[in-house]
Amino acid sequence: MKRRSRRVIWFLLLVFLPGLTAGVLGWTAWHHLAAREALRRRDYAAARQELSPSLRVWFWSGEPHLLAARAARGVEAYDEAERHLARSRDRGGDAGAIELERLLGRAQRGDLAPVEAELLKRIEANPEYAPLVMEVLATHYFKTYQLLKARLALQSWLDEEPGWVPAWYLLAQTWERSGNAAEARECYRRALELDPDHDHARLQLAGLLMKGDPREALSHVEYARRRLGDTPPVLRGLATCRHMLNEPDEARRLLDRLVAEHPGDGAGLAARARLAQEHESPEQAEAWYRRAAVSQPYEREVLYGWSVSLEQLGRREEAAAVRDRFRRVEVDLTRLAAATRRVAHSPHDPAPRCEAGIILLRNGQQAEGFRWLASALELDPGHAATHQALASYYEQAGDPARSAFHREVAQAAPAK
Repeated sequence: MKRRSRRVIWFLLLVFLPGLTAGVLGWTAWHHLAAREALRRRDYAAARQELSPSLRVWFWSGEPHLLAARAARGVEAYDEAERHLARSRDRGGDAGAIELERLLGRAQRGDLAPVEAELLKRIEANPEYAPLVMEVLATHYFKTYQLLKARLALQSWLDEEPGWVPAWYLLAQTWERSGNAAEARECYRRALELDPDHDHARLQLAGLLMKGDPREALSHVEYARRRLGDTPPVLRGLATCRHMLNEPDEARRLLDRLVAEHPGDGAGLAARARLAQEHESPEQAEAWYRRAAVSQPYEREVLYGWSVSLEQLGRREEAAAVRDRFRRVEVDLTRLAAATRRVAHSPHDPAPRCEAGIILLRNGQQAEGFRWLASALELDPGHAATHQALASYYEQAGDPARSAFHREVAQAAPAK
């Protein structure tokens, strides 16, 4: 009886095992293709999920681990990416592709200088790598204000992927940061042709159109409103368009709602102050500018408008104090513009980046200021002036440990 049972079991295995194996392999292959498609879309979170079956079933293959490393890098899980690269190498994965991923991981973490030339050589030898490499390089160049290099990298990326919306959006931001509104508008329009529901691109385009063509700008903001609802950027955009179209009552209604629901929205308060200055009274304008200056103490238009309203009310001493603040901001903005021009002409000099960071920190723009200072330290990790700036900032912020660290590095830096 037992012998017969064993024969039946073997018979069933011989009949059904091939089909079961084929089913598992087919299911794994389907998920693997889905992971590749997710990586093509840069949907790294989805790719990580889709790769789970092939990592388990194709345990002998290095390719799933290479793709998993790329997905992990995409979500900035760099330690996980390194583990997958090591496993891919151990399983005979493509050595060139593994090394490329490792170089991209270093660049993406900010350690670009030692690997930049090698990455460019890789895409000369293998043009199919251009989108992968240029995505990382363009993003890095944009963040570190190397705007010409960013535009060149983005154009190379778009030559390979002309329909890739994030590249058009980043190119638009690069032109906008360079002060070329016309090129920025065209890139935002191209992004919207490819993806009409790209809300950020639509609102950015509307902002660039406000003064020249407020009616077209209004159409874009209303489109975004249908998708996003009455968010602060949407309400501000609608109010600005109505203001520019000489509909002050509707602009007032929208802004009053905005500041009632979001009382700390500095841009909304500033827009309400400008409306009051043009269509209401100096008393009302002064009250709104005073509130706006609490949220935006270094905004030049707020300070200027506030000083004007104080002058109109005959409060000359207060107006003079606000004008002094305005002039200091004006001087800093002039110096900031000069520093950014120096960055464009000398992209490997940390000094103008340090100066820009100091100015921005002084004017309350911490995130931007730290990005500039970080870009200076990336070029010269021991740059004394940058460390001194950080030491002073942390001392004022009440963080003596960080202040002492940066001051020590600054003092140890060699004289230049």
